[in-house]
Amino acid sequence: MTMVAHSIVHPAFADTKTLTGTWKLKRWVLEDVDTKEQKPSPFGERPAGCVFFSSGRILVLITAEDRKPAEGADGQSAAFRSLYTYSGKYRLENDRFITKIDIAGDQNWVGSEQQRTYRVDGDTLIIESVPATQAGKTLRGILEWEREP
Repeated sequence: MTMVAHSIVHPAFADTKTLTGTWKLKRWVLEDVDTKEQKPSPFGERPAGCVFFSSGRILVLITAEDRKPAEGADGQSAAFRSLYTYSGKYRLENDRFITKIDIAGDQNWVGSEQQRTYRVDGDTLIIESVPATQAGKTLRGILEWEREP
C-alpha cells in the first residue's frame, strides 16, 4: 500500500504558485454563520464551474445546474442570471486573496475589490466569501474546488 501525504498549505506561507492552475468546482453551499446550517447555492446543488489562477490574475466562471439555452429576451435574461463570472488581478494577504475586478458579468463589480479566504489541502481548494446579510440571515459562500491535472 502506498501512502500519500497531503499537507494543508497555510495561506500565510503560500505564494501564488500554490494557487496557480485550473480548479474545477465540486461543491458550492451557503452557510448560516450563526447556526452553521448549510444549503445549496442559488445555482443549485451541482453548478458547473472553473477558476483559473495565473501568477497574478484570476478568472472565475460558474453556471447554474439547470441552465438552458437562451431563446428570446426572457431566455437571455435567465441565461444572464444563471452565470457568475469575473476576472481581475489578485494579491495574497495572509489567509485571503483580494481581487481588483476589471471585467465581470455584473458590471457593478467592475472596479471593486472582492475578498475571499482560502486554504489548500493537497488537490483541494476551499474558498469562503465574506459573510453578508440576506433575508435577515448572515450567510457566507463556501466553494470547494479540485485541481485539474
